[in-house]
Amino acid sequence: MAIEKLQEAVATPEVGLFVVLGQYPLGFILSLVALVSLCAFFVTVYVLSMLSTDGAINPPNGRKILWGVIQSVMAIGLLMAGGLKPLQTISLVAAFLFIFVMFGTIAAFMKVLKEEKA
Repeated sequence: MAIEKLQEAVATPEVGLFVVLGQYPLGFILSLVALVSLCAFFVTVYVLSMLSTDGAINPPNGRKILWGVIQSVMAIGLLMAGGLKPLQTISLVAAFLFIFVMFGTIAAFMKVLKEEKA
């Protein structure tokens, strides 16, 4: 039975992931999670492409492919580096650096409030 499912996954690679996930307990739920994750990936690639082309509604395909490759390489790198733990560490470092951006924003906001004539 398992060999038949693997042959089906290889024969139809566009649904292969879902065939494999269907073999696990709660496979339907895993398939839904995978589908939502894939949608989030494509939306993120599209938004990054738009932002890097000055807000173009229909960014060039080359730009979308570039962002897709960059995200994929980063995900593979994180998996090879040890999975979730490096991602948590990177998130903490980025959050710490963001403190300085927030302090700058607060200072600029306070300056604007002092200059306001209300």
